[in-house]
Amino acid sequence: MKPIPRLSLHPWLALMLLLCSLPALAQIPAGAKLNKDKCLGYELEYKHYPRSLVMQVQGDLHQIYQQEADYQADAQRQGQPLNDGYLGPITWAWMQRFCKNFALADADQVADELPTRLQQIAAFAQAHADTNQRFISSDFALWVVANPSACELDTHLVLRTGSDAQLLALETCYRKPAAEPDIPAEPGAIHHAHTRYVLREDDYAVMADSSLQVALVKPLIGQSYPDRTSASAALADALKTLPPEQAQALSQNLLRHLESRLQYVLSDEVLNSLYQSGIGDELFAELQALPDKTFDDKATLDKAVNAALEKAQQAINSAAAPTADANAGQAPATTPTQDAASSAAASTAAAPLPAPRRLNGAALLLQIQLASQRQSLVLTGQAAAMATNQPDALPPEIILLLQSLQDIEYPQGELLHLAIQNKLIKGLQLCRTDKSNTLDTRITPLTADIMQALDERLKLLLPSTLGIANSNKICNEDFYTLLKGDYNRTLRPLIERLYSEPMPEYKDTLINWTGEGCGCVPKEIVTTAYGLYPYWNTTEDLQTFDFSTFSRVAYYGLSANDAGQLVQIKSNSQANTLVRDNSHGRKEFIEKARRYGSHVDWVIEKDWSHLTEQDFERDTEHIQHLFGNLHKELLVFISQEIMGPATRLRPLYTLGAANRPINGDGITLYFTHYPRSIVAKKLFDDFFSKLKKDLKKFDDERNRWRSIKQNTFLNLMTSQAEFTRRDGAFSHANINQLYEVSHYDRANLSVLEMQEAAGSLVILLLEDPYYTSLDEIYAITTSLSRNLIVPLMFNNYKNVSPISKTSTTNNPFAVDERVKKLAYVHESFGGGGFWPITSATDPAYKVFNEYISLNFAPGYTTSIWNDWLCAYRWLLTGITNLWLVLSFVYLLITFYLYPQQCRELPLLMRWLPHPATVLLILLPPLSLWIYLLLIDPYFKFLTLTSLLSLVVIGMAIWAGLKAVKALRQPIPNRNLLYYQKNANALVPTRNDASNDEDDDNDANPPHPTS
Repeated sequence: MKPIPRLSLHPWLALMLLLCSLPALAQIPAGAKLNKDKCLGYELEYKHYPRSLVMQVQGDLHQIYQQEADYQADAQRQGQPLNDGYLGPITWAWMQRFCKNFALADADQVADELPTRLQQIAAFAQAHADTNQRFISSDFALWVVANPSACELDTHLVLRTGSDAQLLALETCYRKPAAEPDIPAEPGAIHHAHTRYVLREDDYAVMADSSLQVALVKPLIGQSYPDRTSASAALADALKTLPPEQAQALSQNLLRHLESRLQYVLSDEVLNSLYQSGIGDELFAELQALPDKTFDDKATLDKAVNAALEKAQQAINSAAAPTADANAGQAPATTPTQDAASSAAASTAAAPLPAPRRLNGAALLLQIQLASQRQSLVLTGQAAAMATNQPDALPPEIILLLQSLQDIEYPQGELLHLAIQNKLIKGLQLCRTDKSNTLDTRITPLTADIMQALDERLKLLLPSTLGIANSNKICNEDFYTLLKGDYNRTLRPLIERLYSEPMPEYKDTLINWTGEGCGCVPKEIVTTAYGLYPYWNTTEDLQTFDFSTFSRVAYYGLSANDAGQLVQIKSNSQANTLVRDNSHGRKEFIEKARRYGSHVDWVIEKDWSHLTEQDFERDTEHIQHLFGNLHKELLVFISQEIMGPATRLRPLYTLGAANRPINGDGITLYFTHYPRSIVAKKLFDDFFSKLKKDLKKFDDERNRWRSIKQNTFLNLMTSQAEFTRRDGAFSHANINQLYEVSHYDRANLSVLEMQEAAGSLVILLLEDPYYTSLDEIYAITTSLSRNLIVPLMFNNYKNVSPISKTSTTNNPFAVDERVKKLAYVHESFGGGGFWPITSATDPAYKVFNEYISLNFAPGYTTSIWNDWLCAYRWLLTGITNLWLVLSFVYLLITFYLYPQQCRELPLLMRWLPHPATVLLILLPPLSLWIYLLLIDPYFKFLTLTSLLSLVVIGMAIWAGLKAVKALRQPIPNRNLLYYQKNANALVPTRNDASNDEDDDNDANPPHPTS
């Protein structure tokens, strides 16, 4: 196809487009700040956007996305948010999708190009509806990520600024079937359960000097073996001086590189067979005298056999000639009586002798070819060089590029292979992988002089890749394919010989960690930070982690056997492990993490590589039984209540607000090499759905009547390769179905609210290069499903360079690529995963920890609560409740019981009703109650604590009112009453006479007898 030229606008046409866009652009609010991490948008509130611009944008979005089911569902929401003239979150989300679909993230000023490009694409969609549907599909988005350039077209540029003709040409290129690359098949990986993949310091020394291996392998070059058993025995004998593991790995690698050849071998057995068939003494002797009886091709055999035939014919001729001469010169003596007989004999001797025997060369040559040919295994020099990564050791400059990967542990070997390839791309500047304003600060790209000096050696390592290398072009799928082919031929065998090591033996050591001095998970958190803690990182020394940064921590160390039983990885005895021992000391680390607001998950790893799809179909009942046992084991394990006095009494001292803590906050299933058949998928779906349902039922029963809820998560950990597939149990489509993502479409939840509602996360093992992988994941997912995705990264985050200090000579605005990836993750996904969890006390992680804490929880401010008191929330709650109970008893006795019984308080307790005493007793617990309500996200208003606080306040107010009323009433006094009575007696009244008569009568009563 003839290449289509890039878009070139005539000056007056460009001016017209600019004038047409001015009215819309003029309405954009001043001071709007472009957010490049979100592709588009202004960091202003939605209500500030002009309605005229919004109406135009909504109309264009309708023309482009009207056939999409998600768009139709959003358009039918209450209030018609996609046709109301207001730029709310739903309209903004579809603008964001358009920005991604048509590569506006590459624009310098997204706001300037968006209205105009929307109008252009809307018109294109009206004229080419089918093509438009392809452009907005997830498959096309994935293709764009993998092919930044295709058919001599810059895909991003065409999508962003291309004309209709260029867009149609891009569609033609997309629909054209891709040619199958001619590369060697990837070596079959040998899967070992419970293996970690890492390059250590001594591995780099082997890369630099493998002369011992070369010396041992060199004598084997050219040797032929009749079968693999003979070859394996010979290799084992030749490599017996190497360490056993290294010898076995090298032997297996050499066996994979043996070439099958048709050879011709004139062994003693073959020669004896030929002699018995009648080839003659002369030819047998010549063939037996050949110095080399093994021939690699037919031509060499023919040449040697023909020479032997000539010598054998000469021998036959030489043996016949002397006999004839002797017979001709003889004159035998006769007697007279024998004259007649002698005369007859003389006449016979004088007759001519027969010719010497002639060998049938063609027939004998064919007979020898058929008898000597055989198939054999041969180790060629080229094969030996590939197996040992020779003819020369790796150049030190290449080794230096790979040393930035030292001691980074991966759960899957392919992740390390991809990381190495990414380092080669950046160090050798083969093409461009990351954004133009990022920089890998851990490596120094090779200069042009060094590249020239290493030219010949690099051609041996990467022959196909160097042919298309261009540091100014973005790496596309064709480039990665060629690089993978070169890597599999040369470097992969070397790395696979070095990088795998079995997981260490489990040590019966208690997990001893703390978050002291780092604060708690803030209520402002908007993104989940997920830290992995491998069991081999356990030490007797105290380890400090920033649990305020890592809101979820996962223990990596449990597995499931083929009976469905939980086991500790690499443990000789399961008795003293986290699986079987539920003592307070063994599980105390869980409460230590929870103390700072973090949650603890259990990673359950299981390797299924020993079971095939046929095993699942043939023995379905066994797999169902395995899943059934695992289901029971997980429920029993996670539901165990943690021992310890503080945890036992928690429901009591929180007055029922919190339940007794259980053995973890979530389960993360990590199934590797799980079959992708329909039967296997259905078995896993049934297992997951039933376990999820039973966990929710368990949580609902525990959380009934509790104000502090505890929800158990059920997460999935999977590789990016499995997630991006169209089929299988761990494909993105099936995970969305298991998580019921569509149920939250109309809920309008925040990221963390949706995670809590779903009760599940996807821990996604991210492949290098990370930016390309994130784009690939972004392309096939929706904004809703991305809220549950947590990409797991394996970068070494030591000494991350702050944005303000990182620069280069060529690009003064370049930033550390690790910072940029973190920004991508927390802006576009539900969280970020980190293997392993980083130390809080190591100064090398200071910048990283600060970045996570500030960006995953924007708005977080330091305070006494956030930095110190939050770790003592249960103690403060207990103190508050105890003090409130004592206050209630104090008020009841002092102001209600004793006054009702008309009794006075004892002399020593008469100070209790004093107002100062009341304030001194009631003010602290009520202040703590109000403080916890305002500051602690766990502390809710609808609790017994609040009820008790309100009762205490009511009792205090009522007692105070009674006291004030009592103060206003006069106090009775006996002396005063007596004085008032006497005073009244001296005052004359109108009834004084009668009173006097009465007094006289009283004084002189009549005699009772008169």
